[in-house]
Amino acid sequence: MATRSGGGSGAVLALVAFVFLFVMSSAMAVYFYTQMSSVQTELESEELTRSDFVNNAERASDDYSGLDSRRNEARRTVYGQLKFEYDELMALAAGDPSVSLEQIRSEAGDLGMVQGESLLGRVRSTTGELEMLRQSNAALQTTTAEAQAELNRLKAEYAALGASTEETIASLEGRLSTQKEDYDSHLAAGATERSDFADQHE
Repeated sequence: MATRSGGGSGAVLALVAFVFLFVMSSAMAVYFYTQMSSVQTELESEELTRSDFVNNAERASDDYSGLDSRRNEARRTVYGQLKFEYDELMALAAGDPSVSLEQIRSEAGDLGMVQGESLLGRVRSTTGELEMLRQSNAALQTTTAEAQAELNRLKAEYAALGASTEETIASLEGRLSTQKEDYDSHLAAGATERSDFADQHE
């Protein structure tokens, strides 16, 4: 009788332990399932939030790899790297990192830039035009200097010709004056001879 009572108590204890372990296991299973569901929900939410910034296709692109490499080297976040590069670009384009993209587009339109034309392209074009103008101005200055030199040469020749002409005229006038004096002397001498001849034959 005592043996049966002891055996019955052991079975009851075993049953109670089994039920307790089953209940605990069920509770733990429910708990971990709930936790797993919560973690899964958070992961899905995190994935959705992350896809607002970059999706899987974009993460696999070379552009993103380059960005990720640059931000790792600079020890920045992805946003921090993007903000840094954006500010640098705006400072380079407009001299002010706080300028917005719309302001850049508006000012580009005011400069006469057309859709699809780049700032660097316009700078290269303007630089080329300025270089052409510089070369044209240098050629014009050279031509002007040559023309001025030719003008100075012609002026010098004209002045020399004028001086030579004046000397020639002066020489001719001197010769004419001398010849006139000689002629007048001959006339006076002839008149004297005629007067003397007339006096002798009276």
